[in-house]
Amino acid sequence: MQTRMLSESIVSWANSELHRAVGFNYIYPQFLDKYTLPDERANEALIEHGLKQLSHHLELLEKKYLEKSTFLTGNRITIADTYVATILLQTEWLGTKLSMWPHVEKWLSRVKNQVFWDVVHSSHTVFLRELESRALFD
Repeated sequence: MQTRMLSESIVSWANSELHRAVGFNYIYPQFLDKYTLPDERANEALIEHGLKQLSHHLELLEKKYLEKSTFLTGNRITIADTYVATILLQTEWLGTKLSMWPHVEKWLSRVKNQVFWDVVHSSHTVFLRELESRALFD
């Protein structure tokens, strides 16, 4: 029961806080016209703010959840791991490296090794290949 409550809490946090930081404040304004601010300086400020938020959230994942556990709620993977990892995948659009957060980096690798991960995230993989072929990041 405690694992389930923690998992639900993490999913709620990821849906409201993490997705806003990663998606709406950092990634989308760089990729999707719908989320780009008309003023270039304001858009750059939004992206910078999103990057700071992302760093804060990665630090939280690193220290609070993953420093002593294999997965976010303990030693078994839950929906929380899959959901948070799926949000963090968006950082790959910019070639963002997570090496400053080694526990997060290892955790993400473990989560990506789930059965059916590649099938479910195949569109993401195709999109990454397209970005790489356009040399948008190294």
